[in-house]
Amino acid sequence: MTEPEAAAARGRWGEIAATGYLQSCGHRILQNNYKRRTGEVDIISMDGDVIVCTEVKTWFGAGSDDLSRAVSPAKQRRICKTAAVFLLENPRYAGCGVRFDIILIGKDTGISHFSDAFQGAG
Repeated sequence: MTEPEAAAARGRWGEIAATGYLQSCGHRILQNNYKRRTGEVDIISMDGDVIVCTEVKTWFGAGSDDLSRAVSPAKQRRICKTAAVFLLENPRYAGCGVRFDIILIGKDTGISHFSDAFQGAG
């Protein structure tokens, strides 16, 4: 397996683990890997009456503490724009609040969930 293939497999595994984690926290999963021209949101879920757009980062190497830096301001803007497209395509959620979370999954650190990790100012 090439490194890009291994990285993609780690990412898929992490997104599956994060989906299960969010479900165990009471989230209702609406969409996984929601992709549009504006970007991708790894997981879109409902937490009560709030739409939660979650970016998942999976890391099996050293230094996973710094992984939160991998969600750059540019990546945050793409996630926000893609969330706006989701809301336009799904008007039944128009009155819901929106929150942006990050889940980091490290080989040695397990799951770290950062709720309301950044603001949605696309």
